[in-house]
Amino acid sequence: ARWRPPARRTTKFRYIKSVEPIPSVPMRCLTVDNPSGLFLVSKAHIPTHNTQLGLALALFAHRNSLLLRRTAKDTKALSESLRSIGSQFGCRWKWVGNGGEMVTPDGRVIEVGGCQHEKDKDAYQGHPDDLKYFDELPQFTESMYLFIGGWNRPRDPVRYPTQRNRIVGGGNPPMTAEGEWVRKRWNPWIEGNDPSGRLRWYVRFDGEADEVE
Repeated sequence: ARWRPPARRTTKFRYIKSVEPIPSVPMRCLTVDNPSGLFLVSKAHIPTHNTQLGLALALFAHRNSLLLRRTAKDTKALSESLRSIGSQFGCRWKWVGNGGEMVTPDGRVIEVGGCQHEKDKDAYQGHPDDLKYFDELPQFTESMYLFIGGWNRPRDPVRYPTQRNRIVGGGNPPMTAEGEWVRKRWNPWIEGNDPSGRLRWYVRFDGEADEVE
């Protein structure tokens, strides 16, 4: 209650002092007993969350992005987070339901939406985006992930021929049976203790994915 905003604008930012390569080591994902999963790091109390990855990719690395949450409540929270960050860069925001659309000064378009029910995925059919970000991926069904991800492609490949296409799923390990598909889908890397994330190739027959050479 006694806190007052800092007078200097520079105190709103954190600065990178150095970047040093380190060898790859085993890591452990963690979560905290809080509905948002938010936790603070170090004595400086730096907030961190999987969501920030998706927001940063959309704002700085992609031209057209779709950021998704499963429920309307969480979609609104994601929209608020994007608006809070985007306002620092002069972005324009338009509410649409619990989500909305943001346009950055350099023309990047970021859509925030929800997919609570299985039929809701149909609303994203035929909508190309070079970034599809599923926030808290284990809360989605595998069919939502595969269907919506099917339109991961650039809208303007002629104007931006080097734009990377990317599907990202942020989140913690599955907490319910509905999310176990995530563990199964990436199990070859987990069970094989393969932190490199090397490329693997699959073909699908009758809904089942089989690894091939």
